[in-house]
Amino acid sequence: AEIMPGGRERRIVEPGMLGPWGLAVTADGTLYAAAGLSVLRHRPDGAIDRPGRLLMAGFPGFARNVAVGNDGTMYLVNSGGAVASYVFGEEARFLVNELDQVMGIAVQADGSVLACEYGGGRLLSLKAGGAPTTLASGLDRPTGVAVGEGGRIFVAEGGAGRVVEIRGKDKDEVLSGLQEPHGLAVAGDDLYVLDRAGKAVHHVALASRKAEAIARGLPFGSAPGITPKPLPGLTGLLPGPILPFAGLAVAPDGTIYAAADGEGSILALRRR
Repeated sequence: AEIMPGGRERRIVEPGMLGPWGLAVTADGTLYAAAGLSVLRHRPDGAIDRPGRLLMAGFPGFARNVAVGNDGTMYLVNSGGAVASYVFGEEARFLVNELDQVMGIAVQADGSVLACEYGGGRLLSLKAGGAPTTLASGLDRPTGVAVGEGGRIFVAEGGAGRVVEIRGKDKDEVLSGLQEPHGLAVAGDDLYVLDRAGKAVHHVALASRKAEAIARGLPFGSAPGITPKPLPGLTGLLPGPILPFAGLAVAPDGTIYAAADGEGSILALRRR
């Protein structure tokens, strides 16, 4: 902004978001976005606020991802590899600390939290007061995770460019040939995948495994010709490295929300 004579402000670039990274939608259609230094809330009536910020007492750190359970409990992932339950204005309660870069999270029907440990190549199950349980290992830079009907678990392998379904010790490939899959979302028989480097959103009909790109050329990831350099972070305040994550969520009305981290916005996609 430019401050004009007399103190008037002239905006040169409109405010945007940091990231945004992970997204979550509640049953009433409220959208939450993990935007690094804050959590943004977009209500069904269009009102937008940031009820959680980094410098507020109790906030759990640089917010990379967010998930909300069926009981309304919010979970946040920070850049230091921690997952915490969080109520705005209260002290965060940590389920786990110091994992090797947590990316995607999702909440199962029993309230346990699924977390993708990007650096460790693991899918973990977390419960308050208990040690993490490894559900799958040997994953290639796991990013997004989503839970479907019947408790089916889907994980995006960013390094392998594919999405797999976790079935016990088996990994059943659902979609391949992607550049860098990140966010996943499931609505009934529909699986949606955000390909960050491919700048596209894909749809998979789970019953038939038929897949198609439903939107391309979206502002995900780095601009052409730009080689990103992850921020190292600040010890004690913003632990690093601060790696990006582009999330995806589906609202009850079928709207697909995508984190357009390439321009600092959230996109609303609707299938025709």
